[in-house]
Amino acid sequence: MTADSVRTTEGVGAPAVVPPRVAPNRAPLPRQRTAAAAQQARHVAGRVPGLRALVRWLRLDLVGVVGAIAFLNASLSPSLLPRTWAYQAAISGLAATFGYAVGSVLGLSVRVVGRLVALLPGPWHGRRVRPSRETVLIAWWSVAVVGAAVTSWFLVHAAAWQTELRLLMGAQSPGPAHYARILGLSAALFLVLLAAWRWLRGLARRLEVRLQRWVPVPVAVATSLGSVGTITYWALSGLLLPAFLTASGLAFGVWDRVEHSGVPAPTSALRSGGPGSLVPWGTMNRKGREFLVSGPDLPSLEATSGAAAGEPVRVYVGLDAAPTMDERARLAVAELERTGGFDREVLLVATATGTGWVDPYAASALEHVHGGDSAVVSMQYSSLPSWLSLLSDASEVERAGTVLFEAVRERWAALPSAERPRLLVYGESLGAQGSAAAFADVDDVVRRSDGALWVGPPAATRLVGDLVADRDDGSTVIAPVVSGVPDVRFWPGGDIPRPGVADWDRPRVMVLSHPSDPVSRWSPRLVFREPEWLREPPGPDVLPSFTWYPFVTFWQVTADMALSLGVPTGHGHRYGVEHVDAWFAVAPPAGQDGPPSAERVAEVRRAVAADLRGSPGLD
Repeated sequence: MTADSVRTTEGVGAPAVVPPRVAPNRAPLPRQRTAAAAQQARHVAGRVPGLRALVRWLRLDLVGVVGAIAFLNASLSPSLLPRTWAYQAAISGLAATFGYAVGSVLGLSVRVVGRLVALLPGPWHGRRVRPSRETVLIAWWSVAVVGAAVTSWFLVHAAAWQTELRLLMGAQSPGPAHYARILGLSAALFLVLLAAWRWLRGLARRLEVRLQRWVPVPVAVATSLGSVGTITYWALSGLLLPAFLTASGLAFGVWDRVEHSGVPAPTSALRSGGPGSLVPWGTMNRKGREFLVSGPDLPSLEATSGAAAGEPVRVYVGLDAAPTMDERARLAVAELERTGGFDREVLLVATATGTGWVDPYAASALEHVHGGDSAVVSMQYSSLPSWLSLLSDASEVERAGTVLFEAVRERWAALPSAERPRLLVYGESLGAQGSAAAFADVDDVVRRSDGALWVGPPAATRLVGDLVADRDDGSTVIAPVVSGVPDVRFWPGGDIPRPGVADWDRPRVMVLSHPSDPVSRWSPRLVFREPEWLREPPGPDVLPSFTWYPFVTFWQVTADMALSLGVPTGHGHRYGVEHVDAWFAVAPPAGQDGPPSAERVAEVRRAVAADLRGSPGLD
């Protein structure tokens, strides 16, 4: 083609020929780079076996996933007690599910608000902002990468605080597999709960479609969600929970009535269920049998007392022994009279926990301290564990503690004052709350008894809570000093020396509570308010890194309560031989004015530990 052929010919209608344009060599635009990266990400995701199918099935909400990651990592923050991998996985799986629900609701709320704004007159009317597919995919990969990094960081720090806490409590630290199992099981639990949620959501949508035939869409949506939510809540709280409590009561009741092999009736007439007892052995529950057949023998008592010892009295009345609580209390008093319990040096009224458990260390320690010249009486008021007893009726334990003490004291007060034994009261855990409920205040305890020992009392124990609130300025919650009430001493146990007796008035009241005991630290106020014990220097077995966060600390301490007995003695809710020190302080043997020697305390501790080695488990 010549140059003349590309010119426009004047006077001729032939169009001019335009030379071809060559595109310049420019870099891709940002949007083009984003699309290319997204395409590459989809390609990589499609090559991972099962990942594409899993993503399609899950149809996860992005904001929900962010919430799940946040709550999962919060569950890995420090708490009071070390945890097993299975238990931590269950806590983390539940936390992730709850976080996903919170995030999903938040994301849905933002989308609904956006749709409502688009309906309003103004510059945004009719406009709906939808991110591109590439933007969404990049957001997902960003959340995945950042979430994996943050979760890895929390796992590393969880391993560090778990190891440090186990060292504080003398326990062995777990290996790396511990945390790998946590992630695997928590993810599996999350998927199971998510599937249940999806089923409920599908049910709500099917109901919504049917309702749209007769009512407007907003009304159908609200009605379907409200109906499914109400039915689910009613099924869980109004149907399943009562049914669960009823079934649990029946199951634990049957378990209590089983005649366990290797637990024969006592051969001593000084124990309930033995020869001549007013309480048949067949009416005893499992914990009652364990209490009645355990304890020191005469050679052990004589070895620690250094003199001739007597056989201690143990009285226990189970649920099946009488139909009402008042009748069981009267039967316990009759058993005390039959066994000579009112003729001993000390008489201990022990309020049991939910299952009817009385800490064998408490009874054995008292018997060693007094050379067997003692009587211990208790009764069962429930077949449920303590936490289920609180769910079913928290006032039942307080009524039981009051009824038993009043019945015993009425008979005790009828004796000539010179012939009365020292009347002591005791309770541990939920039993401490029930025992303390028998008194209006400390003055009432001092006036109507000869001493009290409350071990690991729940934070809801009113009398103890009042004392802590009235503590001296500068004293701490874990070791409060109440100068205005000279009859009371608090002891955190462990390596902290127990209170001296030089200026301790009688009768004496002691509260023994470990700093790491979640039963004594748990309160609904932890949801929104930082407790005083976390604003103070930590106890010797509490991590300095354990700090308060709204909601998080409440659930962490709540979770710790289930593991409170799974730690070495001297930590958590395990008090064991510390009862020896406590009884020497609260109710020393007759004729002992000053504190016992360290050798004497250590000797009795060893004897009590030997007596109960291999004894049945705790509540």
